Amino acid sequence: MAKVWRPRKIGSDIPKPPELQPRIESFRQKIILSDGSTFTLHSTSPKSVIKLAKDTRNHPLWNPQYKLDLQDEGGHLSRFNKKFGEYGNIGEDFDDFLDIEEKQ
Repeated sequence: MAKVWRPRKIGSDIPKPPELQPRIESFRQKIILSDGSTFTLHSTSPKSVIKLAKDTRNHPLWNPQYKLDLQDEGGHLSRFNKKFGEYGNIGEDFDDFLDIEEKQ
């Protein structure tokens, strides 16, 4: 039996070129840490120098052995204490709460 003729789709026999991924431009950045040490890395940000005020060497989250030194940068803490003065110091209440849990 003979094959039945069917029309082909237009352009079906022409191979398509592979899709190329867009090349993301990268830049070299010099990072200056809070203690003055530097390192360079590649990034998509065009800024050539970044100076950090807080990093893993002086942040209390990464160094719990340091006392928490809250500095009033920009007056944010003073405005908070002015607005919520009596609620700003929950440390004593929290310590009492922990003592109660330990006794039980």
